[in-house]
Amino acid sequence: MFPAFWLNITSIVFDDRKSGTPDLLSPILRAVLVPTVVLCGLLAETGPAESRSVLWSLTVAMTAAIVLALLIARKGNARAAAGLLLFSLFGVTTAGIATYGGVPNPATAAYLVAIVCAGLLLGGRWAAGFAALCALAIFGVEYAENLGWLSYPFEPIDGWQAWLLYSGLFGVMAALVHVAYTSIRSALGQATRAYEESQRQARELTSLYETAVAVSNVPETRELLARLYDQVSRLIAPDTFAVVLCEPEGEWIELAMVMEAGEPLKEAQGLKVRMDEGGLTSWVIRSRVPLLVGDLQRDALPVRRPAPGWGYRCLPGIG
Repeated sequence: MFPAFWLNITSIVFDDRKSGTPDLLSPILRAVLVPTVVLCGLLAETGPAESRSVLWSLTVAMTAAIVLALLIARKGNARAAAGLLLFSLFGVTTAGIATYGGVPNPATAAYLVAIVCAGLLLGGRWAAGFAALCALAIFGVEYAENLGWLSYPFEPIDGWQAWLLYSGLFGVMAALVHVAYTSIRSALGQATRAYEESQRQARELTSLYETAVAVSNVPETRELLARLYDQVSRLIAPDTFAVVLCEPEGEWIELAMVMEAGEPLKEAQGLKVRMDEGGLTSWVIRSRVPLLVGDLQRDALPVRRPAPGWGYRCLPGIG
């Protein structure tokens, strides 16, 4: 709930639904934006007075970089926005540890955010590259300090400030994991639906082929209808199945075959009905347009709605 709140709070201002950028980019930018502003602001206000201007400068720089990256993302340039975010995280973190106590500064852990974001946005090679870059930066800061090239004008972060910093970083990492999990789940759901759709299409094509083979060269009408019902049952398993015959320009339709729950409905076999009284069946025959009705009591129908109490609620019709 708490990482999701960070992701949603900035969507009031930055609506990325129309941007067309990758799904991960804008949520990650928002996940980093809110804690950056809140955390750095708290650190600036709780720290020594002489260091507040520096902390606020770092806060403004990081916030401006993230907002600019969001705007670039909305223009569709995802890689530029991702690069701006990553190098801003790297630069602000390096400036922070070079100003406040060096490598022992808890802010060094912020490099992990840059590495994780690089992996999520740009792939494993970028993550490995940023891991090497961050390691090199830490080595450089430590090396400069040992040679006396680097001095720290401000006091190191105290225990409470370290707690604030770690809490904020933990929250950012939780938000990034939430973003990654949501994206993976969505991708798996899309892949599953695509696979199920391909399987359905394959079953339909197979059934059509088997139906064509089954009904070919069958001279006897009754056997032909029986084979047709068998093939249709394998494909959609209808509760009720009927084959209606009519003559061109005829006034009557005949129920050549009626099956209900897998058994012939003998009282309906051979029944003749006037075309004007055939309802949806007559409409399909006359229009020669396939019809699929999901709910006979609710869906719009091309003819008068049948009276309640029918034995079925949906109707696929092929003329």
